[in-house]
This record gives sequence, structure tokens and C-alpha cells, in this order.
Amino acid sequence: MAPSRRHFMLGAGSAVALGSLPLNLNAQTRLQLHSGVRGLVVYREAQLQGRAFAAAMMAAGLATVTLGEDPVWQWRTQLAATVAGSKAPVYGLTDWSDYQLMRGLCAELRRYPIVETRHCIGRSASAEWAVRRAQELLDGQPAPRDAPSGQLTFFTWVIS
Repeated sequence: MAPSRRHFMLGAGSAVALGSLPLNLNAQTRLQLHSGVRGLVVYREAQLQGRAFAAAMMAAGLATVTLGEDPVWQWRTQLAATVAGSKAPVYGLTDWSDYQLMRGLCAELRRYPIVETRHCIGRSASAEWAVRRAQELLDGQPAPRDAPSGQLTFFTWVIS
């Protein structure tokens, strides 16, 4: 059976609807950044510590964005224009690979790390330390580097 015009229109409508979801989020984030928000926070939804960090930063008035499955595509289609149009710094609590990726992407806009701290925590650690670290970053206090312990490792960073 050959596809009909109706099938084509249904498929095209679905693609447009699904494709517009991230753009709506981008418009909201862009509006927040141009409305005097102090920065943009990126994190992974799957990481408890990242969610706690983002929640603490959001409570302080920063815009938050969850990194998706393809952060490079997300950067090229959404975040690069938002970050380029704002002087606000980009904050993150991520693992090493996400930090290196965001560092390279931000460098394309001539934005470089001004804070980089490694945290080695126990696997059973609560998210309270992430909330404290968010407050330290907002207050401009440097955090001591944690000694490598073979435990779960995260990096907090600021790129401006």
C-alpha cells in the first residue's frame, strides 16, 4: 500500500510537534538568561548529586538545563546561541567526560574555565554536599580539592 497524503501529513505533524519541544525549553532558558539570571547550570538528570546541585542553583535564580543523550547536538541546536547571547557564566556538576565536553564546546565561544574542582565522594553519600558546593560557588568560595579515593568522582566547574 502506497503512503497517502494523509499519512504524510500525520507524520510531518508529529515530527514538528516532537521537534518543537526542546526549542520551547530553549526559548524559556534564553528568556531567563536575558532577564538578569546570574548563570546557566547544566547537569545530568540521572545523577542525584547533579539534581541537588541544579535545584540549589535554581533556588538562587540561575537557569538550569538537563544534558540530554547527545550534548553536542543539544549545544549546536539550543545552548550555543543562548550562551553566546548572554554574559552569564555556565556552571556544572558533572562527571569528567561531560565536563571535558562542555569545556570544549564553551571554548568555541571563547569562554574558558575559571573554577574546576574534583570531588571524590562515597557511593552512599547524600546530595547535601552538592547543595553546599552550589552555595560555595555562589558565594565565591573556593572548595578544597578532595584526594582521589577510588570512589565516585564528580567535577564542579564554572566557565565564563
